[in-house]
Amino acid sequence: MNPRYPESLHLSSYLLDTTLATLAGESGEGDSNPAHYARHQELKRELVRIERRTAVRLRNEGRINDEVLRRVEHELDLSEERLSLM
Repeated sequence: MNPRYPESLHLSSYLLDTTLATLAGESGEGDSNPAHYARHQELKRELVRIERRTAVRLRNEGRINDEVLRRVEHELDLSEERLSLM
């Protein structure tokens, strides 16, 4: 875990990764199935939206400052860009 970012931002990512790994294991197909791949991408995009809202909420609550928010938003922007290329 990156110590610069709050644990709550990483928990959602961990839960998503665990869920996706479980689903891939159950199907035996992983991302080779187009429906699973599309769902995986959809879940990743939703996770980025949740992380962005969480970061803003944490800043508004005074738990992180504007600099940390900008760093988190930058990382989320990069994640969104990567997802748009897939």
